[in-house]
Amino acid sequence: MTGKRGKRNTSKSATSPSANKPSPTSPSATEPVPSPPSKETDSPQSHTSMARSPNAQPKKKQKRIADLSIPQEEDMASWLESNELMYNKKLNYYKDFRKKDALWEAKAASLGKDVGMLKTWYKAIRSRFTRLVHTESGDGVRELTEMDRWILQNLAWLRNNVIDVRRKTSVSVSYY
Repeated sequence: MTGKRGKRNTSKSATSPSANKPSPTSPSATEPVPSPPSKETDSPQSHTSMARSPNAQPKKKQKRIADLSIPQEEDMASWLESNELMYNKKLNYYKDFRKKDALWEAKAASLGKDVGMLKTWYKAIRSRFTRLVHTESGDGVRELTEMDRWILQNLAWLRNNVIDVRRKTSVSVSYY
């Protein structure tokens, strides 16, 4: 008898001497047990997805690209500076997500962009700013790109509100 997933269900206990022998009506252990077709697998596309190996990784999430023009980026930087509750954790309103979401939605509507795209842009710019500002001893002098200089110049107000969180370094051990 096959279950929902094509596995054999046996009602005999493991201590029974006949539990090790296949019955004449059941398939042998070497024959694959066919699973009953489901109603959802009628399309040819679903057959290919079923053929994936169990070790196959799920598809990666599609990356969100922030495609703002230079004037839009400058507008976003000045808008963020004027809306301190977006970045200043010391304010009581910093955790008011309804207010922050309303601000994001209004700004996205004014620019004609998606809210998620604007948040992605802000997160990327803020991370880049933090990496530019917080350098370690021995890093040497980096040659700044035009975008790096723009970020440092237009987001200078953010300097007191970012904290450098050190990443944990992972150590891989290989055995010979």
